Amino acid sequence: MITEIEQRRQFRLSQCRDKLQLAALMMAQHRYNEAVIYSYLSMFYSVRLLLIEHDDDSDDHDKILELEKRYYEPCGWTGIDIMALLKDTKSFRDSISKSPGHRVSEDDAEKFYSNAMTVMNEVLQHLKIKS
Repeated sequence: MITEIEQRRQFRLSQCRDKLQLAALMMAQHRYNEAVIYSYLSMFYSVRLLLIEHDDDSDDHDKILELEKRYYEPCGWTGIDIMALLKDTKSFRDSISKSPGHRVSEDDAEKFYSNAMTVMNEVLQHLKIKS
């Protein structure tokens, strides 16, 4: 029988993967603004995967950043700075939202997509979940 925590993990993992696939699709269609947004959402759901075991999940983006900082930044559990990647992508995503007509470059979209893939893989490795 699958536990409630495992069900929530599977749900968040599917959200993470779905957003990453949408980011790839948007990049293939040269819709780079949308690719950055989906890359950010993939990272957001990756971090939420980490928080499930602490029963501290939330839809609030600022709360997720704070929780990630509280639980994972101090212990240095990973070789990458997930907090910095998430903040950088959130800041970039917010600037897109505030500047209608702003066009994201292909290089930026690829960078954020790559970061989202890295974050997801690090989280899966940390949780010992096969990708």
